[in-house]
Amino acid sequence: MIFRTENNVECFRETVPILVQPKLVLFPGTSQLIAVASQSLGNMANDALRTNGLIAVAADTTPERDDDHARQIVSLTQIVAPAYLSASSHHLHIRGISRARVLAVSEMNESYEHATVEVAPDHYAPQPVIDRCHRHDELSALFRGLFSHIQRNDLFQLWDAGECPLGALCDLIGDMLPVEPRRKQRLLAELDVDLRSDLLLEILRDLTRGHSHTHDEQSAIPQFSLN
Repeated sequence: MIFRTENNVECFRETVPILVQPKLVLFPGTSQLIAVASQSLGNMANDALRTNGLIAVAADTTPERDDDHARQIVSLTQIVAPAYLSASSHHLHIRGISRARVLAVSEMNESYEHATVEVAPDHYAPQPVIDRCHRHDELSALFRGLFSHIQRNDLFQLWDAGECPLGALCDLIGDMLPVEPRRKQRLLAELDVDLRSDLLLEILRDLTRGHSHTHDEQSAIPQFSLN
């Protein structure tokens, strides 16, 4: 069963297993394979699959500041299917559905915890503080400049056609960036889409500066003839 939140996203509240996965920040609309490396995770997955397959995923990160808000926002995910890559390799394919706010955590059995969560939908301010169309194009262009080797015409066409809302674009780009989990967690925790795009723009500009600096250093290396 595929759980969908489009029709009841603002009223969803449920108690689900919570998985603290080191260094993993899963954004809505993205997916991940995770290894079942412990009996407790196997028990959690089996229990979740008996109902709707929903679990909350929280990154095991320590923010720079004591940011309780960032820690309270987790990813509400669904186990799409178990994946047996080999006889000894058991993985789970999980899909991010929505951000969720943790209301309470309780240890309901000996192997893992449960959390009561409510879905936290994207917030679009009625009076935007940015030009969202311009920001959409700016983020897309910076990403393409950094990762020109990615040949995903289907993805880029979707972005260019304006069929990907700004909030979703931030999530898709944020998922693919090679940055530390604490910065991704800040993106996940920001419900205001305009502010989230500000955070992502800062990250992309930092990466662009680093990329340009590396390119300049490589260009300065003398090229010696082998003759």
